[in-house]
Amino acid sequence: MKNSVRKVLLSVLLVSMLLLTACQKPAGQGADNNTASSNAEQTGNKKEGEKELELVLWHHETPAHRIKAWQAVMDGFMAENPGIKVTQEAVLWDDAMQKLLSATRAGTLPDIHAVSDAQWSTSFLAGSIIPIDDIVKEIDEAEQFNPDSLKSYHYDGHDWAVPINSSTINLMYRPSLLKKAGYDRPPETWSELLEYAENCTFDENGDGTPEVYGIGMAAGRNTCTNETFSAFLISKNYDIFNEQGEVVFDSPQVIETAEYYQKLLQFSSPSSTSWSYGEIEMNFAAGNLAMIPYISPNLPAFFEEGIYDVATAPMPHPDDMTAEDSPKYIANHALNVTIAAKEPERYEAVKKLLKYMMEPENIWILTLGQEPGFFVPPTKTGMDLVKSGYINKEFLPLKDFDDADGSEHRKILENFTEVGSGFNWKGYATGNKYGAVNLSMTEINGSFVVADMIQKIVVDQVSIPEAVKWAQDKMVEISEQSKSMNN
Repeated sequence: MKNSVRKVLLSVLLVSMLLLTACQKPAGQGADNNTASSNAEQTGNKKEGEKELELVLWHHETPAHRIKAWQAVMDGFMAENPGIKVTQEAVLWDDAMQKLLSATRAGTLPDIHAVSDAQWSTSFLAGSIIPIDDIVKEIDEAEQFNPDSLKSYHYDGHDWAVPINSSTINLMYRPSLLKKAGYDRPPETWSELLEYAENCTFDENGDGTPEVYGIGMAAGRNTCTNETFSAFLISKNYDIFNEQGEVVFDSPQVIETAEYYQKLLQFSSPSSTSWSYGEIEMNFAAGNLAMIPYISPNLPAFFEEGIYDVATAPMPHPDDMTAEDSPKYIANHALNVTIAAKEPERYEAVKKLLKYMMEPENIWILTLGQEPGFFVPPTKTGMDLVKSGYINKEFLPLKDFDDADGSEHRKILENFTEVGSGFNWKGYATGNKYGAVNLSMTEINGSFVVADMIQKIVVDQVSIPEAVKWAQDKMVEISEQSKSMNN
């Protein structure tokens, strides 16, 4: 791709990326500053006269316990590799792409940079990353990646990132509220979910305003709405693109999903039209919502408050499909290797670091040690360790955790981990059913086309077929612009 073409496309992508909030944790876990850096001291001794090789890694997990988890793994690596120093820099997701593009222009890129499924193409189009087929192959041979985590980052015959964690959108619920409505298990199908949502909506004083809504749904113009709608669409085994990368959004599957979404919104708060992650988490934690389809449980906040009335289940599947045939929304964070690490010696050091990070006990720290129940290992060896009952309490950020077999605490953690495991389900991130077949997914997501469609339906009262057709046309427009710039 010509540099001039890249610059035109990047200017378009940057606008959308500045709007993106990729997998945020808004419930009081952010950092005060835009960046949080930790320059770890090297452990061990290098040979006298030997020059120390320094690697820089950017990730976007700014809460203190997450930075601690990254640092622990880096310290372990440096102890085993005294000639290599690794420095982490935590950059807010909101600032990630802007900073990466600036570093690309200035020639100040880190060696490794964290990305998400719907975002990594910005790095690719900027010319800031290199293919890492050999690294992915060697890690896969040793640790066995979930193939569904790899496909989002495979393009043009090459692997461009190492998946570092997986998350799934599941149905979180308050067991006590389901029990109050007479249910002793979570809903399993779309029709059951709609029934539960209605029966778990409680207006006990009869004033017309429920004290508890049966379900919390996002309908604002934000990434949360994009993701929630996509989770239902993916459960129908459908996606935005077909195998050729063509936009196929205007379809009976999407119309049916939008109709169902609208029905569920009857049993969510009227404020749902402005809700994003924070409002859903806050209301769920306060006991105002019986169920939420959600990607992040925020278990540390529940344990901090001593609240254990929380559980999760797989997303309900359409009634005309079985659970086994219904895919799950699987989001993946991954690590790119940038052009700053293209020289052989530096590349080999990066490879050594990435292989070390993916070893089972280290990937446990980088997943459950960062956010238990939200992040799970994207490798079989990592999940095998989790399923064995292994817990490293030094890095588990759950207050006063009781790790005794059969304890209430362990049951909650095991429930979230088992349901969240990408190895239990087949699935994909939005736009990635067939892999990275259309690089316009970043801008489609960042432009909130899906969320705008939902707003048209529930706020502007536009008919569902008309709103879906509008979204199709908008996606085609974005896709064609990207293709013309990419050729």
